[in-house]
Amino acid sequence: MEDKFLNKDEVLKLDCCSFFELLGSCNYNELILAQWVDYNCINNNQLTALLNEVNDNILLYDDECKCGECYLGAMKYLKDFILKKLPQQADTDTPAPQQITLPPALLTLLQQSGFIENAEARPLKWTATNKTTKGQNPNKKSLFDLLCLLEYPDNVIKDRTLLNSNFVFSNGKGLSPQNYTDITDYNRNIIRPIISEYHTELETIVKKSKEK
Repeated sequence: MEDKFLNKDEVLKLDCCSFFELLGSCNYNELILAQWVDYNCINNNQLTALLNEVNDNILLYDDECKCGECYLGAMKYLKDFILKKLPQQADTDTPAPQQITLPPALLTLLQQSGFIENAEARPLKWTATNKTTKGQNPNKKSLFDLLCLLEYPDNVIKDRTLLNSNFVFSNGKGLSPQNYTDITDYNRNIIRPIISEYHTELETIVKKSKEK
């Protein structure tokens, strides 16, 4: 994008990529950030999608942050602003179950697709691995993704003791607080939807299991 002054109407009509590029040039203020979000996100699904994109950018520039404090500061302001607009999902008063019981049809499809080792084993061995590490590390986010698709409440997904008693991973290490970093907000609420690299496959499996 050329480094030129844009009026308010032009800024509001920028697509996401162009708007993020504008932030890198520091040609913005907090009012414009808020107005752009209000103009471009008309429902919670769009807000959540934008939040996921902002989180990705924050992680990128936290890891390789030679660019800029200006850009990173804008991204963090955007994240806070979006979180305030999204409805906060409080934990349900219903106690978390002692065991997670998945339907037999779903277990069969998960085993056939390579997500679990044995549908009849307890605890279940979650065998999905990170594609980027070529199978060396378990993909724990994909388990969260599945539980989210099954509409488990926050208090279940955040219960590490419960999940670690129902699922084991190929490297023998259970879930840790670090595994929740990019799926929770500052209030420790789960950011939905959870999108792992296996999201499309899991979504298809869940839909097929309900047809059986």
